[in-house]
Amino acid sequence: MARLMFMFVLPVLLFAVLLYGISRSRVLFVITVKKGRIANVRGRCPPGLVGELSDALKGSDATGRLIAVPEGDIARVDGVGSFSKDTLQRVRNVLGTVPLTRLRATPPR
Repeated sequence: MARLMFMFVLPVLLFAVLLYGISRSRVLFVITVKKGRIANVRGRCPPGLVGELSDALKGSDATGRLIAVPEGDIARVDGVGSFSKDTLQRVRNVLGTVPLTRLRATPPR
C-alpha cells in the first residue's frame, strides 16, 4: 500500500514542481506597491521604466503587486491587490511603450 502511494505521489509532486518552475520562468518582473509608491522591484525591469511606472502610480492608494508576463510580442501586466481600473490602465499604457525585447534584454535585479 505504501509503495503504491509512493509511486503515485512522487510523479504528481514532480509535475507540480515542474509547473511551478515553468510559471516562474515566464515572469518578466514583479513590482511591490505600497500606498501608491514602489516599494520593491524584482526581475527584468529597466530603471527608466521604474520611474515612469512610479509616475503612473502617483496619487493612488494602490497596494499590491504588479506582475508582468510576456504575451505574444508584448508584455501583459496583472495587478494583484487594490488597484483601481484607472491605475491599472495607466500602468498598462506605460508598459506598452517598452518593447518586449528590451525587457528581456534587461539584466535581472
